[in-house]
Amino acid sequence: MIVAKFSNEDYLLVNEDDEDSIIIRETTPHEALFEYERKDLSALPDLLYNYISKLMDLSTLELTGEQASKKDIDEIYDVLEKFHPFYKLDRIDDNRDVLLDAIGDYFNFLLVQKEFKDNIKEKFDYNKYKKILNILTDESLNCKSYYKHYKRLKKVYDPIRFNFTGFDSELDTQYRIQRMLFWILDITSESINKLDVKQREWLYGNTYGIADSGVREYEFSVKKRLLFNIQYKNAKSEISDNELRELTDQRNKTIKQYDTIYDICNTDSFITNQSQKAVEEFIDEAVYFIPDDLEEEKYNDIYEVTDLYDVLFLEVTKMINQGKKIRRCGNCNMYFVVTNLNQNYCNRIIDGQACAKVGPSASLQRKKDNVPALEAYLRANNTRRMRITNGIMMPEELEPWREEAQKKLEQVNNGELDIEEYKKWLKKKPDESP
Repeated sequence: MIVAKFSNEDYLLVNEDDEDSIIIRETTPHEALFEYERKDLSALPDLLYNYISKLMDLSTLELTGEQASKKDIDEIYDVLEKFHPFYKLDRIDDNRDVLLDAIGDYFNFLLVQKEFKDNIKEKFDYNKYKKILNILTDESLNCKSYYKHYKRLKKVYDPIRFNFTGFDSELDTQYRIQRMLFWILDITSESINKLDVKQREWLYGNTYGIADSGVREYEFSVKKRLLFNIQYKNAKSEISDNELRELTDQRNKTIKQYDTIYDICNTDSFITNQSQKAVEEFIDEAVYFIPDDLEEEKYNDIYEVTDLYDVLFLEVTKMINQGKKIRRCGNCNMYFVVTNLNQNYCNRIIDGQACAKVGPSASLQRKKDNVPALEAYLRANNTRRMRITNGIMMPEELEPWREEAQKKLEQVNNGELDIEEYKKWLKKKPDESP
């Protein structure tokens, strides 16, 4: 059993069966967390795809006859360990839990996807399922539990909504940690910072909390509350199907609104006046729902941990309890713990110089260069959101456009695209956009 032991400034991950076995010692406060939060995890799905496609034809789900090698597995964990040192656990224990879970989840998705496409109605052959998974995982996976996952997925599968990559839980962990840091500890936005920590916890929990039994027992109040305007009920079984559908729809809409604010505040290392106004309007609306009698949560110092989310969630929780504040460095755009609320730059060494030394002049130049393009993007984004509100544009059209607009914004900031061309592109109507 892996146990996390927390102190004020660091934590240890130890194997409880061997008290002298210190697996990870986090001695630089939160640096691994801050680096992980900014890592690009997009390579994970391709790694898994390449690994499984070597062993199995992904369209027919027939085995190729190849065997998994230690080299193939090591290549995946070489990448994982660059994201966070926690992934060393799988190599030390030789469990490969992260990879096994990814394979099992992805195989379930491929199987259900194929059955849906081929309109297969008969009961699936469990023995064939077990044989394939044993080959894919070198007989290390509990196939029975993943067969249960398969049956649950088959009941809810929707070809439009679902597109699993296998490493979805790892990608989701980063997504959730990014939002936790921003909504609870980041002091960059004056509007959000008007709220105290407990209020900010409440906003995060009611937005991103998952209303099912899978939420961990110690997660701060998230499992106790579902959404702003739906009263908490002690068991999910007490919620009618109609209420649950309404809850899900409302939650998805609210998350989109929150993520819009998150994107605005993280587009660059500074916030424009227009961005700040959008944040203020949102907070003024959201603060109305926050209860006055928020309870204090109690936490221990020692926990059993089973995955990276456990570790990172607990680390952020400890930061909350210790009253730590963070903001993005105005030079490298990485989070750091502020000791002075006027501190805008960290002490990381970038290209041989400390951010605190070179940051002010570099940041001023970026503001001069980037404000026009950023404000043009935000105006265009708000225009399209209004079109959705007025029924002129479909909600699902917004996200692809935003992704493309942000890529082009980065090109403008890097000098690869002329700002006037960018503004012309932003003004195109939805049906004219590429």
